[in-house]
Amino acid sequence: MAGKQDDGRVVEALFALVRSGLWESPSTGDFLLSDAEWKRVFELSKEQTVTGLAGRGIALLPDSVYVPDSTMIDFMMETERIKRASEEVVAARDTLLAAMDGAGLHPIVLKGPSVAEYYSEPLLRVSGDLDVFVDPEEWDACVQLIESKGLKTESAPDGSLHYTWGNVEVDQHRSYFDLHCKPELLPLVPSPCAELLMLSSHILKHCISAGVGLRQLCDIAIAYKSVSYDKAELLSYYKSLGLVCWNRLLDAFLAEYLGAEDLPYGPGVSPRPLAKIILNGGNFGFYATGRHEAVLGSSKTRRKLNTFSRMLARLPFSLKYSARETFATIASLVKGNL
Repeated sequence: MAGKQDDGRVVEALFALVRSGLWESPSTGDFLLSDAEWKRVFELSKEQTVTGLAGRGIALLPDSVYVPDSTMIDFMMETERIKRASEEVVAARDTLLAAMDGAGLHPIVLKGPSVAEYYSEPLLRVSGDLDVFVDPEEWDACVQLIESKGLKTESAPDGSLHYTWGNVEVDQHRSYFDLHCKPELLPLVPSPCAELLMLSSHILKHCISAGVGLRQLCDIAIAYKSVSYDKAELLSYYKSLGLVCWNRLLDAFLAEYLGAEDLPYGPGVSPRPLAKIILNGGNFGFYATGRHEAVLGSSKTRRKLNTFSRMLARLPFSLKYSARETFATIASLVKGNL
């Protein structure tokens, strides 16, 4: 992460704390860390946007485990910041949905505060933008509603719409899934299988492009436990969409690194290829070598070129686990930027 060679004990300690916070279970692991190592655990938790979960894991440590006061303070302060930010996103979600519902529209919140409801303490999940799916038939009416509020909107290359509602950035999507396929191959929206497929394909999308952090993996791990779904039906969708290899890898990671159980496929393959992507770049690959500089203080063109170069470098992984989505994603990216 951030180009640093982290001690294996630091990484293992972070995963142990995240597992503890995710499942509300006592922390187990090697926590005989130096003050500097504890500081790095905190830094890594921020890079992976799982500080709230890791902090909860620290609260569940036995009294015999020594955690430096400075680290405890860091986690407490960051956790409070996360809670306040999450409350702001939840408030924005509620008022935005109320406005759209009042106009006879039927938006669906993706990820974010929606999947956070599956956590034992929803506000501990780090919130980013507010993602909302709007059916294409209601798209124009929804845009008119947003613009009638005097809000500035910006269209993205993928056709989504960006604007700020209150103090929260909103990404309004035309598609519920991050997939390139015929609509008839997809499950009904909303439905349990649709939500799980959406979360899985979202992680794949970011693995193909800039990278992904641990937060998204925690999301689908807790969703698999919380959502009542038809396993045979979900496996059928994964097969018809060419996502079997990808979801076998995903399940292996969830089982080995996050302790998830009762998964569609379960463990069975090495999760190392996915772990490498997550540990290399953190949240959306932002902490990979060179990525931070390309994203901050640079032109939009440079950021796009950096993302495209990372996609090319990751082709061996992407083609192995989902060649169909890889080619479609690259084609879509090129088309959207012509």
